[in-house]
Amino acid sequence: MEAKKKTSLLYIACAAILLTLLGSFVMFLALSTDFTPALGYFTKGSLKAFLLYIVLAAGTLLGAIVWFCLRRCRLTEPSLPMPLYTRAASVLLIAALLWQAGDTLRSLFSAGGRAPLWGLTLLCVLFSLFFILFLCCDMGPGRVRRGSLAAFCSFFPPLYTAGQLFLLYLDETVALNSPVKVIYQLMYIAFMLLFTAQAGILLGRGAIFPRYVFCLIAAAVLAGSVSISALLCAVAGVQGHTLSPAQILFSLAGSIYALCQLFSAASAAAQWTEEEKKEA
Repeated sequence: MEAKKKTSLLYIACAAILLTLLGSFVMFLALSTDFTPALGYFTKGSLKAFLLYIVLAAGTLLGAIVWFCLRRCRLTEPSLPMPLYTRAASVLLIAALLWQAGDTLRSLFSAGGRAPLWGLTLLCVLFSLFFILFLCCDMGPGRVRRGSLAAFCSFFPPLYTAGQLFLLYLDETVALNSPVKVIYQLMYIAFMLLFTAQAGILLGRGAIFPRYVFCLIAAAVLAGSVSISALLCAVAGVQGHTLSPAQILFSLAGSIYALCQLFSAASAAAQWTEEEKKEA
């Protein structure tokens, strides 16, 4: 039974990777041929943009189907295993957070206190430091991973992604309803839900494991499509993405982190239990 659960989730993780690669390629094609950077919109009736929405929706639908199939499962442990590949993804995520914090502080100082939304921006930098501390605790031994410091810091990753979401929404340099901006916002919402579910599992709420798997799949597909297509656009000299290099690295690292956690969940199939049906 455990081998069957592990194999099923491994197949789902591979499907998420395929959707991520497909989404990034389609997004790159749509931005390079059917996007007007000055306006921030795709060409009306663009087939590539429509295919992009289909692929991203398919990633979310895949996560929803897995959520439904695992709806009776729960984790018996307050954390998943931390293999070497997940630790490497955490280190990459820490590097992205440090780069983004440093880049943000440099921009604020160069603006001389005249930067827009500087208060929220500084708050996000503070949240990112606690985010890094949480990742460091999560890479530690079991006693540290389940300690009070890790539990306290687990609230800051969703706060950080929520702050980034607000900064993105209030950015007046990009049209409010630009489809690319909307995809960025959906990506940060997926990250926010992911880290909220992760905090819940750390606090012993094993019953939210199905929702956590859904968030892992959705975040991996959305963030991977955004970050890889942004890298392809940078190499090809295509305009369209408005994320900074640090934000692109965070998106890529977050996607890799989500996929690694998905593989960790598959390897921890022995920690899943299925609740018995309650008879009426």
